[in-house]
Amino acid sequence: MAVKIHVLHVKNGQCVIVDHGSRKSLVDIHKLSESERAEEQEVSEEKFSKSSAGGYVYRATNPISYWTDVIGNKSAFRTIITHPDKDHITGIDEFLDSIGTINMWMPTQHIDTIPDNDDGNRIKKIVNGEETGVKFIEPKRDSDSEFFGTGNADWDQIQILHPTSFHESESANQGSYLIKIHHGKSSVIIGGDTGKETFEWLLDKHPDDLKCTVFVASHHGRQTGWPGQDVMEHMNPLMVLIPKGKIPSKDSALGNYARVLGADRYLTTSYAGNIRVELNKKDDISSFECEREFVNKQLSDVLEKARRLRNG
Repeated sequence: MAVKIHVLHVKNGQCVIVDHGSRKSLVDIHKLSESERAEEQEVSEEKFSKSSAGGYVYRATNPISYWTDVIGNKSAFRTIITHPDKDHITGIDEFLDSIGTINMWMPTQHIDTIPDNDDGNRIKKIVNGEETGVKFIEPKRDSDSEFFGTGNADWDQIQILHPTSFHESESANQGSYLIKIHHGKSSVIIGGDTGKETFEWLLDKHPDDLKCTVFVASHHGRQTGWPGQDVMEHMNPLMVLIPKGKIPSKDSALGNYARVLGADRYLTTSYAGNIRVELNKKDDISSFECEREFVNKQLSDVLEKARRLRNG
């Protein structure tokens, strides 16, 4: 069975769903508030059409509704909070009430930075073991355990690239989970808000770990999440998927991705809407689609160009 990756358009936040087959993982969540949604309603539908070129996807996806509509009523097997920032946890309280999860992961070194609201307090309750029905674990690099890790064929083949048990991060972003999910010879790396120094450390110490088929870009496509040219050339992903909203051009790393990899090797949710990628076991993508009709029609050609660029 293929592994399917759903990268949702939640504007300047992150929400990725990984369908491993029988088990499902939620990696971060960002649900716009009612006031932010009210702002969206003021945007004229004429400013954006799914069937035309150009434009920006103004309507953010409600990740809870998306889960129900696309995944179904099945609980998440695991919820991975890459780090305790607002744009990676907003809506988790509602998700846990509506959908539920069996396991939760999160780095706790900077848990004091978590927002003091329903979402943050719910996570702290789980971390402290005060909620029945949800198991909290904090695996680090080289961890292997039941259902995750690469030591057993029946597990979900999740490799933790960072953090390590010996690394003291200076910030929540620096301590963000960086995970790699394997599927045969294919893999996806999900960046969280990981910064350049972590990618460079991996390039120096564990270069093979950076090789992947798909890279879900770090820090919403900002310069602060740009891994650097040496890292990206070594990583050599077939496709980079960038969950982003509107960001100032001076803060954007899109030009870097285009310059180093080629313009046909990245796609943003702000342009395509929700993106779905299915990995086969041959270091390749077997299915590539998005919600925006105009873009979706081009994806098969884009993928062919990306393959040619990648293979030189």
